Amino acid sequence: MQPSGSISAVAVGFLVTPNDSADLAKPARTLFVGGYGAVKITTALGDTFIHPAIDGYLCMEVTRVWATDTTATDIVAYY
Repeated sequence: MQPSGSISAVAVGFLVTPNDSADLAKPARTLFVGGYGAVKITTALGDTFIHPAIDGYLCMEVTRVWATDTTATDIVAYY
């Protein structure tokens, strides 16, 4: 999947339950993390990495939020 390249506002948000075996129902355009911590993600380009410390917005297209290595809470995906 290629990133959309769109800069328009997000339309819908949903709570994320981190999962090691399933992608998000729909790729997120950005994540909001309400509870400080690390977030392990897979991007729309297929890269997987841990963002070590976040409390706020992570502005990149995300297809999966991993349970393993994710310590942040209150994660909301927007698309």
